[in-house]
Amino acid sequence: MSDWKRYQIIERGNARMISDGQWKLVRYYKKDASPIGHWYNLTHPMKERNITEPPRQQFN
Repeated sequence: MSDWKRYQIIERGNARMISDGQWKLVRYYKKDASPIGHWYNLTHPMKERNITEPPRQQFN
């Protein structure tokens, strides 16, 4: 059986989250609507306990 859903998206209060199972982006929106984003590498042993640099697309 293949996965029918590639991304998981959740909204709660002033926070938005999107994840593909490997990477997770959580954005918090302040009252002035400016976002603060945190990236997590879910394949890293620390998972969501360690904010990481955003993923970079590899070019060949």
